[in-house]
Order: sequence, then C-alpha cells, then structure tokens
Amino acid sequence: MSDKIREEFEKWSESEGYNFNEPHWAAKKELMLECWQASRAALVVNTSELHSDDYYVTGSVYLSDVEDMLDKAGIRYE
Repeated sequence: MSDKIREEFEKWSESEGYNFNEPHWAAKKELMLECWQASRAALVVNTSELHSDDYYVTGSVYLSDVEDMLDKAGIRYE
C-alpha cells in the first residue's frame, strides 16, 4: 500500500471524527484502510477513446471530452 493512500485515508478519517486511539475504532482501522484502498483501486477511467486519431492529429485533449467520459462512468469530478 502506498504511503499516499494511507495519508489520504488518515486525513479523511480524521475529518470524519474517527479516533483510532479509542479501542472501538483501533481494531477496525486496518479493515477500513483495506476498504479505502480497494475503493481507490476499483476506480478506473478508461481513456482509450482519447487515443483515437481525431485527438492526436493536433495533440489536444479537450476537458469536455474527459468530463463526458467521467459522467458515463459515474465518476464525480470537480
């Protein structure tokens, strides 16, 4: 597991009020962290449509196209 994933999880869990020093949560930390990691691993954005000749003639990828792909995949973005 990467340090970045662990850092993101700890930042999120702290913002949600989890205190892993409490016995109730300490036992669940590793399981919650594994779930966090699995949720990140499951998130895949397929960019294969952006590799078509239409996009690489000019070498440009348009944000609206990426947003459309994320919408289709049900992935939130900002």
